[in-house]
Amino acid sequence: MPLANIESYAKDGAVADKEHTWHFPEKSDGWYRIHNAIKGEMCKFGAGLAACGGELQQWQVSALQKFWAGHSKLVDLHHGHEDDMFTPMLKEKVNYPAKLEADHDALVALAKAVTLEVGALEGGGSLTAVTSVFETYHATMKAHLKEEEELCVPLIRAFFDPKYVGAKVQEIMQAMDPIALGAFVHYQGSKAELGPFLKQEGIPFFVWYIQFKGARAQYRAQMETQIQALLTKTPPTKPLTAKKDLTDAMNCGAYQWRVTA
Repeated sequence: MPLANIESYAKDGAVADKEHTWHFPEKSDGWYRIHNAIKGEMCKFGAGLAACGGELQQWQVSALQKFWAGHSKLVDLHHGHEDDMFTPMLKEKVNYPAKLEADHDALVALAKAVTLEVGALEGGGSLTAVTSVFETYHATMKAHLKEEEELCVPLIRAFFDPKYVGAKVQEIMQAMDPIALGAFVHYQGSKAELGPFLKQEGIPFFVWYIQFKGARAQYRAQMETQIQALLTKTPPTKPLTAKKDLTDAMNCGAYQWRVTA
């Protein structure tokens, strides 16, 4: 979305003159796309908690703990990419809002609080404490992601050209943990829906077959399998990767969290 008075963020005479060089929509940016994965996982974890009615079973504890561990790793990686790569880049040309960095610190603290509560879960126990702290984390993270999308993405497109930024995106994609990469791919939808991203970033189509497809399968086996079990109230017996076996998990939230170009 357009950012009002974008020139006011300029630092040391930097000029906001690069927007016209971008050849794809703002909402197709990788920042939006990884946010889709984070928001999708939060939606599903919340649904998983809600599905654990009655006395908490040990297999439910295990499923919740496995999914939260994966989500925490994804968020840590994403924050690391921002803190180590994109925030310093932005600071070269813009007066970067201190609030965004402070928000990261607050989110890290909230995530640690959820991790402690999830780690303390046990069969026959209560979900009251973990649900309460997770809801605070969820709301805070959603607001933070929205602020990044409305501020950071327009600033990047205004002050930096896509070739320069694209090199950093490819660096991230090449070094990404397989499960985190699988999350990124999974939450884009189908191969066809991922296609525009591959094209805009100059990623050859065959990478789908040699890397992305396998990473998605690993993600589904490790993460979506847990949500499918929780939502169907059925202990998992094997890793699931096919859409037909993950219907409940994949339709959870009806994709209301996803932003598309």
